[in-house]
Amino acid sequence: MNKTKRDSYEEAITHYTRALELNPNFADAYNYRGVVKASLGRYEEAIADFDAAIHINPQEADAYYNRGNAKDSLGKHEAAIADYDAAIRLNPQDADAYHNRGVAKEKLDQHEAAIADYDKTVELRPDLAEAYNNRGNVKSEIGDHESALADYDRAIDLEPDFAEAYSNLGTTKQELGRNEEALADFRQALELAQQQGNEELARHVEAKIKDIAIAS
Repeated sequence: MNKTKRDSYEEAITHYTRALELNPNFADAYNYRGVVKASLGRYEEAIADFDAAIHINPQEADAYYNRGNAKDSLGKHEAAIADYDAAIRLNPQDADAYHNRGVAKEKLDQHEAAIADYDKTVELRPDLAEAYNNRGNVKSEIGDHESALADYDRAIDLEPDFAEAYSNLGTTKQELGRNEEALADFRQALELAQQQGNEELARHVEAKIKDIAIAS
């Protein structure tokens, strides 16, 4: 995070803190301040703010959702799922809550449950490329490779510069022995990752390309 953005976040925290000094029962101010703190990686502080927002307004779905995100970032996946559950009970049309609950379940190897959440996500948000990509990852993990390929293709249709989806597409094709097709996907992923400054993904894809070259 660059200094300008960090300074902007710190200024926002000051703004919300002043608002809370004027009105200590301003639930939205706690919620928004928590979001900013989470953006700065200050997850425990963020959770304290979300706790306060929920204490003031227990019907605030966004506060549960945001608290779930912070807990998930701390590796507290079960606790995050409980918060996403609460957010969904309060707002059953919240596609992001279904999606992030799916992510948390995937991290816990709850594959079928994760797929069900991604299914609901794309039902509510059929344009969300990330949900198709993540669903593809879970399907690939359980050996449903052809269905995974369809999800990666859909993610790329929706977001043509989705470098990670190209990488995942290549990985699945490689697992199916379709190395020439995989190589084309990896090259596309590498080009996009380099354009986007994603050095970690670029290194990962370069290693995949080398693997195919060694195997050929």
